[in-house]
Amino acid sequence: MIIALAALLAQFVFPPSGTDTASARQPAIISRAQIDTSSPVNFRVLALPDTVYVGQQVVYQLGVFLDASVQDRVRRMEAIAPEMRGMMAYDPPAPVGGFPPRSVGARRYVAHVYQRVIFPLTPGRIAIPPAHLEYALPLS
Repeated sequence: MIIALAALLAQFVFPPSGTDTASARQPAIISRAQIDTSSPVNFRVLALPDTVYVGQQVVYQLGVFLDASVQDRVRRMEAIAPEMRGMMAYDPPAPVGGFPPRSVGARRYVAHVYQRVIFPLTPGRIAIPPAHLEYALPLS
């Protein structure tokens, strides 16, 4: 994923930590991610906006979508966000109660979202390395 630093004036603001999930804004990755319905586990990454001035806020979102058929069987799951060099970053608190599920056709996916707010410190194109997902399911 590449973030180009040029000109866009949009800013994203996270709700205060005391805000309940009903009034908190749903992360864009939940509604925008392309879900492969042939796979019970989907892993997607999104950065918004993709073009900013130096010092403007970018929201990096990493989403894991689990089909109902596997959500109770997952024994271990670890989504590993990449190291983001050349940027100041912080992790906002996750909302209490989690995120709403996503339906695609007849399938329903539970969304697990990790968000990081990043601020590019230098002009130019900055490449964000790929994220990784490790999870374990029983064979039976």
